[in-house]
Amino acid sequence: MFILFGFSIIPNSNAENLITNQYFNEISGQPERFEGVWAKLSGSIENKQVYENTIGYVFTVGGVEGTENQAWVVHDKSNNSFSIGDCFIIEGEVQGSTELENRFGANWDVPWIWVEKYTEIGCLEAMYPTIAESNVSQTQEFSSAKITVEKIQNSKENTRVFFTVENNSNDLELTVETFSSVLIQDRTSSKTAYVYEEYDELEYTIPYGTVGAGWLVFEQVEDKPFEIRLPVSLVSSDFMRYEETELIFQINSMMELNYSAPTPTSTTPDPVEITPPVTSQTNSPSVSDENKIQELEKQIQELESANKKLQSTIDELQSKLAQSGDSPPKTKKEIASFVDKTKDPQSYVDRYKKESSYKEWFDENYSDYDSIYEAVGKRQPVPDWIKNNAIWWSEGKLSEDEFVGGIEYLVKNNIINVD
Repeated sequence: MFILFGFSIIPNSNAENLITNQYFNEISGQPERFEGVWAKLSGSIENKQVYENTIGYVFTVGGVEGTENQAWVVHDKSNNSFSIGDCFIIEGEVQGSTELENRFGANWDVPWIWVEKYTEIGCLEAMYPTIAESNVSQTQEFSSAKITVEKIQNSKENTRVFFTVENNSNDLELTVETFSSVLIQDRTSSKTAYVYEEYDELEYTIPYGTVGAGWLVFEQVEDKPFEIRLPVSLVSSDFMRYEETELIFQINSMMELNYSAPTPTSTTPDPVEITPPVTSQTNSPSVSDENKIQELEKQIQELESANKKLQSTIDELQSKLAQSGDSPPKTKKEIASFVDKTKDPQSYVDRYKKESSYKEWFDENYSDYDSIYEAVGKRQPVPDWIKNNAIWWSEGKLSEDEFVGGIEYLVKNNIINVD
């Protein structure tokens, strides 16, 4: 057992007034108030858009909830700096706001940033920004293998560990049971977590005489002691020799990084609140209370209206499917015979994505299933663009027909049912 010490806070930028991922959603709705403020953000390049004859890129800021998670970034006039899909840390000044347009023609305002410098990083770190990090290197030896924890990173969404694994054997294959690895805190186990971004995952098998490296991602843990349990084994090609053990890495502490909220460069006066005169009827609601009640009633009416619109949309879709003669959604199949129901179905999905030989075996022998998700009885994740469509539709940025098209995609791909 090894104990990892020395969690260090990620160094802040030299700028005293700094916009980071943590506070981006606070400035995204009013970027003009933060003109000239330095921003240091991690995220991904989504697409290229032209605004007033200037070419820039739509930049999705990592770790920001909701739809206000994008900026328009410009680096130089040639704009050959970025590639769509790549992830970066960008630094530069907020210049104000600009207008973007999505593929459905809806427009919305976002902050725009003149980028002074940038660094390409992995999308795992970019989209799940690190709030604490340990770079302490600790190694455990198991027979002819060496397993090293190179660093640990903590984000709001997950905790991730980067391993280097050396298999110095001459004839034994090393297996790292990544799907069975767990993180224990307060006698509660957390399994490995799934993330949408591509990243360097720790390989399941390490052939003899080779070195492997990659991340294991777990559900996010609190700032108190925990341990990582990593089962490993060595086996010969004829299965006559077999060794196994469980390595335990004990983590004593982490330190969270808390940035200060950015300060606006311009201010907007707060509205003057008029206090009603005090009367003898102390139980009567104040003007402020009445306004709050009216606002709540308005929100309830909007939610009821949205619910009716959604039901109407589903009814319309059902009618369209009936008129078009499209076949109804397929009947749900039984779980495939190879699935052990005591195991987490996600482990099969992860293995399908990680191991090409496993993928080929499944595709060849279980072609009657639409996907690995259907075979293991796990609901297929709803694509991010569908989630965004739902939010844009609720905000009036997407038309009924455009939203129906997204719902129709989910139905035809058997992701949801409208029976």
